[in-house]
Amino acid sequence: MKKLSIAFSMLLVPGVLLAQSERLTIDDLLSAGARRGGFEQLSPDGKFFAKEESGQIALVPVNGGPAKVITSSPKPKSELQWSHDGKHIAYISEGDVWTVASEGGDPQRLTHDPSGPGDPRGATDHHPHWNPNGHWILFESGRKGFDELYVVSVDGLQEKLLASTEIYTGSDVITNSVADRGDAVSSDRFDPQPLWSPDGTRISYTERSRQFFSGKLKVIPFDQKTGSVTGAAINLYTAKNDPGGAWAINTAAWSPDSTTLTVVLQSTGWDKLWQIPATGGTPRQLSKGTGEDEYPVYSPDGRWIVFSSNRDLPEERHLWVVPAKGGNPHRLTSLAGIETNPQWSPDSDSIYFFRATSLRPGA
Repeated sequence: MKKLSIAFSMLLVPGVLLAQSERLTIDDLLSAGARRGGFEQLSPDGKFFAKEESGQIALVPVNGGPAKVITSSPKPKSELQWSHDGKHIAYISEGDVWTVASEGGDPQRLTHDPSGPGDPRGATDHHPHWNPNGHWILFESGRKGFDELYVVSVDGLQEKLLASTEIYTGSDVITNSVADRGDAVSSDRFDPQPLWSPDGTRISYTERSRQFFSGKLKVIPFDQKTGSVTGAAINLYTAKNDPGGAWAINTAAWSPDSTTLTVVLQSTGWDKLWQIPATGGTPRQLSKGTGEDEYPVYSPDGRWIVFSSNRDLPEERHLWVVPAKGGNPHRLTSLAGIETNPQWSPDSDSIYFFRATSLRPGA
C-alpha cells in the first residue's frame, strides 16, 4: 500500500492544467476525445504542446514561455500528431495529410485526395498516425464515401490501401472492389479508430457496417519495410449487434509491450475497460461498477492505465487510474467539471489533461 500511495502522489502533484484553449460546448468535449488529435498534443520528449492557434501550428513550452509558431499558410490545420522522434508533426489541412518539421520550414503535402460524398466531416483524409519507425503515416479516408485505412510514405511517393469498411446498398453488403466501380447506391461512414501497436507491426481498428453497427475489433499485420498488410486480419472481438448502437466497441489502447489491447466495451450495459490479448482470446474485465469509463491510456512504463469516468458524478468526467495488471481504480483529481484527453509524461510521473467547467469552457 505504501508503494501505491507514493505512485499516486507522483501522479497527482505534477499534474498540470493545459493553457486556455478554444471555447467548446460540453458535447464537443465529450465527442472530441474519441477523435484523437483534437486537443493539444504533448511532444515525445515532454517539453512542448503542439496546438492549433489562429490557424497555425504553435509549440507551447510545458514549463511556460512564449509559443513558437512553425507554420504560416492561411488554411486551417487540425488533428496534430507528433512523429515518434519529435522532429515532425503530421496534420490535416484542406482535407489532406501534411507534415512540417517541428523546427519550422516548408510543410509537405502527402495526399491529394478529392472529398468524397456525404457528410463533409468524414469525407476527407483524417486522423494521421505515425508508424513508430517514422517511414509511414496511417490515416483514414472518406474519399469514396466510406471509411478506408491507408498508409502514405513520409516522402508522399507511396500510398497503399490497408483495410476498408463495408458498403451497404440497402439490401446487400458489397466489397470494396465493387464500390470502386461506383456501383454503391448508398454508403456508410463510421470511424474505425485505428491505432499502431507500439512495435509498429500491427494495426488495430473497428470494422463497422450498417448491418453490424456495434462493430468487430480487428488487428492486421503490417510490414514496415513495404508498407503492406502481410496477412489476414485477426478478429479479436465481435460486439453483440444492435442497429441502434448499443453494445458498441469504443476506444482501444495498446499496452507498451504490444501484447494487450485495453478496450472500452458495453458488455455489462456500461462502458467499461476490458483487456484482450493482441493475438486473440477471452476478454478480461478491468473496470467494474456503474458509470461510463472512457479513453484509456497506458503509462509509458506499462504499470498504469488512466481513464476518464463519470462513475462518481454522472454530470462530470474525472480522471481515474487503475493498475494495468488489475486492481481497484482510484480517482486522481479533486476538481469539478469535465476532464478528458489525459496524456502521460515520458517518465510516467505526470499526467496532463484538458479540463472544462460550466464557467470556464476550456483549460
